[in-house]
Amino acid sequence: ANANVTKALTLGYSEITKILFEMSNDMNENTNTRNEAKNILNQLRIREMAIMIVTWNCILQRINLTSKTIQSSTTNISIIVPLYNSLFDFIQNVPENFEIYENESYLIVEKQIDYKCKRIKKNVEERQQSLRQNVINDTHYVICDTLLVEIQKKKKSLC
Repeated sequence: ANANVTKALTLGYSEITKILFEMSNDMNENTNTRNEAKNILNQLRIREMAIMIVTWNCILQRINLTSKTIQSSTTNISIIVPLYNSLFDFIQNVPENFEIYENESYLIVEKQIDYKCKRIKKNVEERQQSLRQNVINDTHYVICDTLLVEIQKKKKSLC
């Protein structure tokens, strides 16, 4: 289910943001609906969110494919551990591909959006680089490390 959500967000990002924009400005909608649409739209317009959508889509599509293969009635039990190993290797390479996900995030958004600005006394370019590095270290790597630990646990439970 989550793989379908990230896929829909990736493929329909432009349409989703347009609908949210329309909802947030539609006086026929109640105030709570307009505010919620505006808040979601604001979150989607942050560079980190666009990168996470692309990254999670890639990861979840691979997990979903592996899961479907494992759950298939025709799957030979002897390939389950190699499938987990392949998934582990794939996720191990995700941190090295941050730039790819970042570049793909530029393709799903219609306009240039920056990293969420925190109060840092630097020029704009240095601030964006610093924020970018924070996303890499504090989010991207953490996601990958957590997934790797969970895959290892699952693999050990099979052996």
